[in-house]
Amino acid sequence: MRGIRLRCICLVRVWTTRPRGGDADLLIEADQRLSRIEQGRIKMELEQVLGLPVDILVQVRNAEPTPFQTIAKAHAKRLEMRL
Repeated sequence: MRGIRLRCICLVRVWTTRPRGGDADLLIEADQRLSRIEQGRIKMELEQVLGLPVDILVQVRNAEPTPFQTIAKAHAKRLEMRL
């Protein structure tokens, strides 16, 4: 995530139904729109750090959220991470 400024990483939910652990659904707030390549890099780095499969949803700061982003944010908990 070097060179990409993220405002907030929020945990939407963690599923733990699999025998080897679960996966994490994360809402990421960014200053600007992220390309699919940037999103893929963030996903891969988070999976490496967390040791879990990760699904990400990116919201651009100060942009009108989609209904799905609004629902996700309502259920999210802010994470403090240093990557």
